[in-house]
Amino acid sequence: MLFDLPLNPELLEQRIGRLDRIGQAQDIQIHVPYLAHSPQEVLARWYHEGLNAFESNLEGGNELRRQFGRAVHDLALEYAVADRAPAEAELAGLLQRTQTARQEIRQRLEQGRDRLLELNSFRPRRRNGSSARFRNKIGNRSWRITCSTCLTILASTLRSWRHTPGS
Repeated sequence: MLFDLPLNPELLEQRIGRLDRIGQAQDIQIHVPYLAHSPQEVLARWYHEGLNAFESNLEGGNELRRQFGRAVHDLALEYAVADRAPAEAELAGLLQRTQTARQEIRQRLEQGRDRLLELNSFRPRRRNGSSARFRNKIGNRSWRITCSTCLTILASTLRSWRHTPGS
């Protein structure tokens, strides 16, 4: 039972993770009681319907909190005293925007994972051309390269050069 939901999605993920342990034989059951038309309803519905945080791993929680945290907070504070129909409409819009953003983040993360896998598994047979390929990968501005990714690519390239005959 989660009686109080944190405002930070990453903290919710941590709480659920403490319940769901590796090797556990059964699925956990999460119950979130809340009063109708209360701030907790807004938060519970945002986590459940917007983020799908009770059903699956939450990816990009901090980014989603940055995008929607203020709107969730403000709506939660006003929800109990606001006119019901406009408040419901505002919540429905917030949930829809959150779902869309969550999907976009998930797709972006999946694409990033695929690219990192490709770069990490890249084993050139000879060093000629490998630095040009490396430059082409870095020159692609559609994704951000991190320092650890750069070091992984560099280490892979150096290892392949060491094992190339005639070098």
